[in-house]
Parts: sequence; C-alpha cells; structure tokens
Amino acid sequence: MSKKSGGQFFTSNETLSEKDNIEARDTTTTEPEAAQKKEELLSSEPRNEIENAATDSKEKLATLKVRAEAGDSDAAYQLAVIFHKGISVAVNYSQAIYFYKLAAAGGSYQARKMMSLILSGPKDKQGNVTAQWMQLIANSIPVNSKIAEVTSEAPNASK
Repeated sequence: MSKKSGGQFFTSNETLSEKDNIEARDTTTTEPEAAQKKEELLSSEPRNEIENAATDSKEKLATLKVRAEAGDSDAAYQLAVIFHKGISVAVNYSQAIYFYKLAAAGGSYQARKMMSLILSGPKDKQGNVTAQWMQLIANSIPVNSKIAEVTSEAPNASK
C-alpha cells in the first residue's frame, strides 16, 4: 500500500476521481482554492440531457408566453393547460385562469369552454373556485402534442 496525500491509503491499482479528490492530490492548495478548482471542473463539463431538456423547456415556455401575450390564443391556451396541470412548472391555478381568459378573449373555443366549466364549479367563502375543483378538471384535460412538444412531456401524461 502507498499513502496518498490527505491521510488516505490506496492500493496501487486504485485511482482517484479527479472531481472528487482534487484536495487529496494537491496538498499545497488551500480548502477554498480546492473548492474553486472543483467547481471549475464541474462547470466545464457539458450539461447532461436533463439539464438540456429543462433549459429547452424554459426557453420554449418563455417563447410561448411572449406569443400568448401578443395575442396568440393557441399559445395562451397551451400555457393555461401547462399551468393548470403543472406540466414542467409548478401548478398555478391563477396563471391557468389568466391564460384561459386571455385565450378566450382571443377567440379560443376550448378556452371559453374551460372557463365556463371552471366557473360552474364550487366556490369558497370568498367566491373563488376551489383548488379541489381545479384539480378535478386538470385530471380530465388531455395533453396534446403541441403541449408535449413544449414541455417534453409524453402525450396524455398528467401529473
């Protein structure tokens, strides 16, 4: 056995991972410097598929939002469904209703139908639609191919 720096013992056929053992190889490096070197190594790696998909999804959602607010009722309806079901974003019923209304104002028949359904449901003491009703409706909304493309979800998948 040979002794490596940092008080660790390794056999001659064992190797150290460069990322995980920078400190063990370089005894002259201080702890903050070692942490910085490790961070530089990690940040220089290419992004993995999950990170790439998440970034692509965020960019597509941002583009969709710009289109929706510019008057594209189809984009507004897609965003409403995404927020209603919580696909690649946190569930946000306020945003869902906002985008359903935007889509309905732009002439979307689906959005008008959805707003009618939402408003026909039970209300809380303040007159707001209940979260349980919104969840029940969300479970019945199919995810079409346009939404799946934007959010990298499989069609008809729901969360």
